[in-house]
Amino acid sequence: MNTQGPDKIDWTDATINPVVGCTHGCDYCYARRQAKRRKHSCSLCYDFIPHPHLERLNKLNSRQKPKKIFIDSMWDWNCKDNQLYWMHTILAKIRKCKQHTFQILSKFPQGYKNYDFPENVWIGGTIDTQARSNSILNSLKEANASVKFISFEPLLENLDVDLQGINWIIIGADSRIGANKPPMEWADNLIMQAKKLNIPVFVKENYKYKDRLKAFPEILKFFWHCIKPEKMEGTIFPKDSKPSRILLNYAEELANIE
Repeated sequence: MNTQGPDKIDWTDATINPVVGCTHGCDYCYARRQAKRRKHSCSLCYDFIPHPHLERLNKLNSRQKPKKIFIDSMWDWNCKDNQLYWMHTILAKIRKCKQHTFQILSKFPQGYKNYDFPENVWIGGTIDTQARSNSILNSLKEANASVKFISFEPLLENLDVDLQGINWIIIGADSRIGANKPPMEWADNLIMQAKKLNIPVFVKENYKYKDRLKAFPEILKFFWHCIKPEKMEGTIFPKDSKPSRILLNYAEELANIE
């Protein structure tokens, strides 16, 4: 796993990529640029052709301390060239490592409907322009997952979106050298829409936003209470009982993780 933080993918703790490569062909794809560093170790990575590295899943086990893990930073979960065997193998490992929160992000969340995700998976969709927004939002809302999020990165224009049913948003800028930085007003607009619905907002460092906004979904806060049950006294869970059931079921087992 690759540890993340400031100046990296700062909304996750670590990344792991059991698959590499994508055929979507986005102009601003940072993963394709990263892959060019692998010329001497993996030609398929260098050419960004979808292919498995399932051996990387061996770095995950059920006794590790809980982390947020972004599992497809160098590929897209819903790429049409992914093989079912790869996906089933990855999901099996996710189910075994239920102390971790696995974050999945896709340019085409329409494919999420084909999966029955376990409770420790958050699914996200990328929205960069108004033209793509309705399709992405509708597909995400129809999918089955405990947390659904939107990554507005890169934010390429001012957006008017319906965030009902979304649990978290991320806002970021185009990371390419020399790329135009989006105006503060574009982020202000999304933040205002999110606040009306009590949706937590995470603004990436690359946006250079005026305020520090690094919020996560409420379910994550309660998750950490369950890891340390002594902190649970006085905790008020949301009215929706689903997060409460999920976390309380994990509490006894996770409290013993060293």
